[in-house]
Amino acid sequence: MKKIIIFGGTFDPVHKGHIEIANKALKKIKADKLFFVPCNTHPDQKQINATCEQRLDMLYIATQKNLRFDVSDFELKRHAVSYSVDTVSYFQQNYSDCELYFLIGQDQLNQFKNWHGYETILEKAKIISHIRKNNLMQPQAHIDFPYIKLGGCNIKTSSTQLRIKPNKKYLDPKVIKYINDFGVYAYLRCQQVMSEYRLLHCQEVANIAKNLAKIHKLYPLINKAYVAGFYHDYGKEFDKELQEKIAKKLKIKNYVSWKVLHSYVSAYFMEKNFFMNDYQVLTAVKSHTVPYDYATLSKIIFIADKVATRDDEAKELRKKWIELAHKNLNAAFDTINNFYIDYYKRNKV
Repeated sequence: MKKIIIFGGTFDPVHKGHIEIANKALKKIKADKLFFVPCNTHPDQKQINATCEQRLDMLYIATQKNLRFDVSDFELKRHAVSYSVDTVSYFQQNYSDCELYFLIGQDQLNQFKNWHGYETILEKAKIISHIRKNNLMQPQAHIDFPYIKLGGCNIKTSSTQLRIKPNKKYLDPKVIKYINDFGVYAYLRCQQVMSEYRLLHCQEVANIAKNLAKIHKLYPLINKAYVAGFYHDYGKEFDKELQEKIAKKLKIKNYVSWKVLHSYVSAYFMEKNFFMNDYQVLTAVKSHTVPYDYATLSKIIFIADKVATRDDEAKELRKKWIELAHKNLNAAFDTINNFYIDYYKRNKV
């Protein structure tokens, strides 16, 4: 009889710890197949940051090297709270000639008898639980149902940590690239370093930039516009001393004010903290305060930043600017850029 392992979770994002646990389970059980099953809505209302599609994509990327790995979208398609009993029942119906195993973590094992329909799960599948390596020598909670113990995982990280600060040691390089290309955790990352006002501004700029790329059918730039728009002010609220320190490190000497340095500082941290290396995106971010690059993406980010809602000297002009940008990006860029050049001259900025 074939053996199938069901491995559920949020996988937000999937990391090498998940893969290591899955490989250990395959080896321990000598299973024919292991299914990663991302949940739709967690029963405990645990916040999920990436979309269903994004988590599926990341799982496909991370599991493609192992032919015994597969990904099931069963829970995602149900658009409801994801109860494991329903998932196990689904696999029993569709793989009735197979022996089922259900892979869970140590915390889940300790709380298992509080789960909805846990008795049914025990009837239909055998439980496998991985124990954290640092907990192997600690007293374990009393478990009064049969389960298979899996050796501790060697990877000391969590999806929570990796969403904020990715680590090449724990994330597949292709997953990192996917996260960066689609701005998967942009909101969460920006939220750590800026005020709510600035965060909402970045979100608005990202959406305006993405929409401008769509309107002008610049399909290769749609995701790039969203990402550059979201991160463009990442370093905006860093203090003067830090921004000038980074500028010195980058050998930036000729600038009108330290207040324009955040464009370079933002790009610096995008590369250093998040491993972003898209030249167009980084250049557009660097160029959004004092334009020096006139590529289409750089113009889109400059325009999006300047037409986003704010109460300043150009408040009454923004509606006309955005209407112009919908028709002609170059004309909008020139009009807005000339306005600010004239404004800074008049105000001796």
